[in-house]
Amino acid sequence: MAISKQVLITLSLMFLITSSAVFSRDLPTTVSETAFKLQPQLIERIQSTLESTGYNVTLTVLPTERALVEAQLGRYAMALYRQETAFRENPNMIKINPQVTIKNLVRVVSKDNPVLCELEASSLTQYRVAGVNGIRFFESYIYPLFKTRYVASSLENVLQMVGSNRIDMTYWTNVGLKRQSKELLDHVILCPKHFITLSFHSFLHPDYQWAQEAIEKAYRDEFGKD
Repeated sequence: MAISKQVLITLSLMFLITSSAVFSRDLPTTVSETAFKLQPQLIERIQSTLESTGYNVTLTVLPTERALVEAQLGRYAMALYRQETAFRENPNMIKINPQVTIKNLVRVVSKDNPVLCELEASSLTQYRVAGVNGIRFFESYIYPLFKTRYVASSLENVLQMVGSNRIDMTYWTNVGLKRQSKELLDHVILCPKHFITLSFHSFLHPDYQWAQEAIEKAYRDEFGKD
């Protein structure tokens, strides 16, 4: 009887040690400076969701393109917040489902030119557009439609350019635009029709595929009903 009890204790300890080793595995993650600045609450929510898996989650904030490259090289397990097209050149990156958010982009024009809201995408070539440095959806979806493109350091600068008619239009989310100052918004129009809908996902490097099942379960619990 004493031997059986000793064996039971040994097995229990081995199980606890093994479980601890599994659930304390490191999961280093990265996110772009732009996303961290513009979506702090969402990034915190993603990080909290990952921590619920029991893995040792760390977060490093990097410049946009560096965050992309470092994730592709496997120096980080995950890129937390990227468009679906971000890893088009590296299809081995594992897209985590469900998405962490969906964004509807709207066109923004000067109050002096409300007619620009009615333009179809095929008619935009002759107009001037501006985007924000580091925001990838401009390169993926917006800039290819225009011949004349400008890049500014912030959304505030872009809105000033639109409001003063230095450019014809830009694109952003309704939610993000409504956070801007009344002074900026007084000189522009947020066109009523959605221009494009974008899905944003986390992406996992193949070296960390062992974490995919637990991560996707946590994401379904947290983001599946959004």
